[in-house]
Amino acid sequence: MGLALDRLQDDVNLSVTGKALTMPVAILHGDADWIVPKSEWDIPFGAIATDRKRMYLSQTDTHGCPGHFANHEQATDDTSFFRPLLSLLLLDGVGAEDTLDWRYLWSALDRVIREGTEADRLEFDLGHWSDGRPVRPVKVYLSGDAA
Repeated sequence: MGLALDRLQDDVNLSVTGKALTMPVAILHGDADWIVPKSEWDIPFGAIATDRKRMYLSQTDTHGCPGHFANHEQATDDTSFFRPLLSLLLLDGVGAEDTLDWRYLWSALDRVIREGTEADRLEFDLGHWSDGRPVRPVKVYLSGDAA
């Protein structure tokens, strides 16, 4: 499986495509992604030409039910094409529509496309659990500027 993942990761070479990225860029990632750990973005992030870039990290938070799992499948909301056990073993979880979709991934896309928000200036509010405790916030992991 490691070779297959390596091949998938090599399909996009940011040292080549990053030179063309001169507009504001946002990378939305999860802190618990073991398939593409956040540290693997350190060098490719530098290849993105613009200084108007940020890599945001959602955080796993299992305080509430259902919990938020900021892994490689955080953007997957339907894994019914796999049996649940296979989804757990091969995909790092069973995909479900949740707050990470609505308030992180889809919200960012809506704000950039519909509202014209610059991708490197996004802010996120994941709300609160039913007992009032705040959901773990989205953090900036890498930034092209000092902001």
